[in-house]
Amino acid sequence: MNRYLLPVIFLLLPFLTACTGFSPVYAEKNGARSSFSSIQMNEIEGRTGFFLNQEMLERGGIQTGNSGKYQLDIELSPSRLGFGVLSDNVATRYQIQLTANWVLRDKQGKPLTNMTASSTASFASPANPYASQVAEKDAEERALSALADTILDQLGFYFAANRDKQ
Repeated sequence: MNRYLLPVIFLLLPFLTACTGFSPVYAEKNGARSSFSSIQMNEIEGRTGFFLNQEMLERGGIQTGNSGKYQLDIELSPSRLGFGVLSDNVATRYQIQLTANWVLRDKQGKPLTNMTASSTASFASPANPYASQVAEKDAEERALSALADTILDQLGFYFAANRDKQ
C-alpha cells in the first residue's frame, strides 16, 4: 500500500501547489507584472545607467519619464576591484560590483518603499588591451542584467505584498 501512495502523492503535488494561489512574479496576468506598466523611472546618466534603463524596459516594461502612477528613482554606484595580482603587481582578474539604491514613490512624491540591490561580475584581464576592454564591457552587461532582475524581483514582492492597498 505504501509503495503505491508515494507515486500518487508526487503526481498530485503540482495540483496542490496550484491550489495555494502561487503565481510567478513574471507571469503575464500577475498583479505585480501589471503594476510594472504604471511605473516610470528616472533616466540614469552614463553608459551603465543607459544600459540599466534598457534592461528595466526590456525585462519589466518600465519606461523612463515622470508621468506614471509610480516613480522609481534609482541611484547607481559602480565599482571595480582588481584581484589575482601577479608578482609584478598587475591584476589579472577584476570584479565589477554595481549597487543600486532605489526608491518607489507615489504620484505625490511620497516614498512607498526603498531598497538596495547589488550584483557582481568578474572578468579576466588578458594582456591585449582590446580583449580586456571587451571582457570588462561583457562583465558590466552581465552585472546590469542581474541587477535589473533583482530590482524587478524586489518591486514584484512589494506589489504582491501590498496588492490590497493599490
